[in-house]
Amino acid sequence: MNPLCKAIAALLLTAAFLPAAAAADGVPPAGREEDRGGFAAGDAPGALGPLWGRPARDALLLGMWSLHMDGSGDLFGSGENNEENHLFGLQVAGMTAGTFINSHDRRSFFGGIARELYSRPLADALRFDLGYKAGIMSGYGPEFPDLAGLTAFIAAFAGISWNRLGFDLGLTPLGVWTFSFRLDIDGWLEGW
Repeated sequence: MNPLCKAIAALLLTAAFLPAAAAADGVPPAGREEDRGGFAAGDAPGALGPLWGRPARDALLLGMWSLHMDGSGDLFGSGENNEENHLFGLQVAGMTAGTFINSHDRRSFFGGIARELYSRPLADALRFDLGYKAGIMSGYGPEFPDLAGLTAFIAAFAGISWNRLGFDLGLTPLGVWTFSFRLDIDGWLEGW
C-alpha cells in the first residue's frame, strides 16, 4: 500500500471513532439535526425546489475508485481506462472542488455544486443520503466535448455515513460507477 493510501486510511479510521468530538462541538455525529427525516424541500422557487434540494454536508473527499461498465477498465475489462482515481477534495456550503486522476491517467480538477435530495437516519449514528454533484472539470481533452479545456459533469450519489465517516457510490450518465470515502466536517468550520 502506498504512503498516501496509508495516510488516508489512518485519517478515515481515526475520524470514524470520534463521535465524542462531534458531540462536543454541538453537531450530532450523524450530521446536521435539521437535515434528518426525508426529502429536501430545497430553496429554489416552484417546481425546481425538490430537484434543487439542499446543500450537501460539508466534507473532506478522500480516495476514489471507478468501474467502467463498458468493459474498458483495469479491473474487469481491457485495461484501457484507469480505475484508481486518488480523489482529494472539499465540499463546503453546497459547493465542491478537488482533484483526481481521471480514466485517461491525467490529473483532473473539478468544481461545482453538491446537493442533497434525501436524507434518512437508519440507526443511531448511521445515515443514508441521496444527492448529486454537477459542475465543470478539466483534464479530458479530446475524449469529451469541452470548451477551453473544461468539460461539464453531473453524477448521482448514494451515501452511507457512520458517525463522520461516509462511503459514497456514484453513477455518471456514461455508465461509470465511482466509489469514494467522505469525512463529514459539518460544524468543524464554524467560526473561521
